[in-house]
Amino acid sequence: MSRLAPLLLILAPLAATAEGFALDDLRRLDADGALLGAEWQAEATGAQRLTYACVGCDPLAAVDVVLGRQDDGTEDRVRSGETTMESLEALCQSRDPSCTLERVDVGPAAGWVTTYRGTFAGSTTVLLRDGDMLTIRAIAGDPATARGYGDRVRDAIAAEIIGD
Repeated sequence: MSRLAPLLLILAPLAATAEGFALDDLRRLDADGALLGAEWQAEATGAQRLTYACVGCDPLAAVDVVLGRQDDGTEDRVRSGETTMESLEALCQSRDPSCTLERVDVGPAAGWVTTYRGTFAGSTTVLLRDGDMLTIRAIAGDPATARGYGDRVRDAIAAEIIGD
């Protein structure tokens, strides 16, 4: 046991730094709007926000990627099953009856994706890891298109933001 003590002392600080997302500044991403099509542009408007906008789309289409914090216990309740996807969907449907929700995980982050028809049809992905929150909101002419845009952005950048 005494041989492990020095190793544990060395590894202890590494464990503390492993919490949260690997990337906390979206300006460091190699974000390319072309992943959504030729008319799309991407711009980081700060460390915490990256926006993809379709300059020629009618109706309007955009995807907003935002970093934030959600350390109120939601993540633990979702991971443990105390908060079910069905209860989250019911909450979403209380605001918009067209809302659908399903669980989505990326690496060690747990979360969900909603699709809804509102003033703008949209899709929102929420991913949580150790209190850090990644939100990807997409709007388009219909819910399926919005979901497709949001999923493509998530597939392209979420793993790099979240880390291992």
